[in-house]
Amino acid sequence: MARFFRMSLLLALVGVFAATAAVANIPDPNLSDVPDMITITPDGSFAYTVTIIGAQGPVNGANVEIRLTGFADPVAAWCLGQAHPSMFGTTDANGQASFNIAGGGCVRNAANSLGEVVSQVFADGIEMAQPDINSPDVVNASGVLYTDATFVFDDTNGDGTGTPVARVGLSDAVFHTGPIANGLVEPCTNFTAPFNDVVALGDAVIVTPFIVFGASCDAQ
Repeated sequence: MARFFRMSLLLALVGVFAATAAVANIPDPNLSDVPDMITITPDGSFAYTVTIIGAQGPVNGANVEIRLTGFADPVAAWCLGQAHPSMFGTTDANGQASFNIAGGGCVRNAANSLGEVVSQVFADGIEMAQPDINSPDVVNASGVLYTDATFVFDDTNGDGTGTPVARVGLSDAVFHTGPIANGLVEPCTNFTAPFNDVVALGDAVIVTPFIVFGASCDAQ
């Protein structure tokens, strides 16, 4: 009798594990929609949204991590209070998780001589994509890119002794105007997918309010 009970319990447990394995919805990078450009803004108002899909459809409750690499994290600007180098979220019933990331800079794999990965997006520990970063705040007041060796932060009083700030200003407007006016391929100014095509009206619509209102934040 005891042996029969043990065998029944074992078979029941095997059935439970088999059922669990059958219903598990594993995130699939090939099915998921993870934009290959993360747009960060000094006011954190732009949402970066990923949609995690498995073989059975949207994955609800997946743990999503955006992880900046050791190359990219020191290069971009991060506003005070913005968590980094990792940001975490959880997908909803539609498989979506959104991140509002406060900072500035354009950091791209293709634009650095080392070919360094900029960031990795994971869902339940599975790598989904390796996005780059762009922002309306692409240069400092002198027009120097964040990734340039000569880059220095703008500051609150303009003499180099104030609080460092990430700020969308005239120099950023100048940088973005050329690609917008001439329909150029410029990933630093492309805020709508696909990010490797020409800059279009939709990109101008997105970046213009940040320029007009001079979005800014104190930087870490």
